[in-house]
Amino acid sequence: MKKKIYDDYVLAHLKERNFKNIKELHIYINDYIFHCSEKYYRIQEKNYRMTVIDAYRYEVRLQEIDKYGALVLDGNDKVYGRRMNIDEFEEIAEVLEIEKKEVDE
Repeated sequence: MKKKIYDDYVLAHLKERNFKNIKELHIYINDYIFHCSEKYYRIQEKNYRMTVIDAYRYEVRLQEIDKYGALVLDGNDKVYGRRMNIDEFEEIAEVLEIEKKEVDE
């Protein structure tokens, strides 16, 4: 006979909320992560592009951009990222209009 992997408390908690298993709960939670990148913000003298709104963690994820909307990279070609609590973000973020730089072909 196979032993239960999870405690009765975990299984009862899932059942109480009408989830059959943890995977079903994960899929439900994932529906509250919004991917977006077309809006730009000014926060504390820096420009950012929002990439994700994570309602479960109650945070937004941002990537630093320059005045033309291009990602700002560090010396190792990694993007400067930032996470912020949604309340803090809503309080201090300003919507930013970016003039996209034309790329020569």
